[in-house]
Amino acid sequence: MKKLVCISALVALISACSEEELTRDKQWYMENPEQMTLKVAECDNDANLATSQNCKNALKAKQKLLLNKWKNG
Repeated sequence: MKKLVCISALVALISACSEEELTRDKQWYMENPEQMTLKVAECDNDANLATSQNCKNALKAKQKLLLNKWKNG
């Protein structure tokens, strides 16, 4: 019984640790500026996270939105 409890706890722990964030594309971040702002801030505060695809996409979206804003005045 103790083995079953330990194995169940271990499986639950591994599942929780390996849960990955859903990858969002640049367009999604452009359509969700509040989430983009949160993600960019999160990435600015964590160098390890900054290389993730979500950070790259959020930053690209921010750059595109700023460029569009600048072009359109």
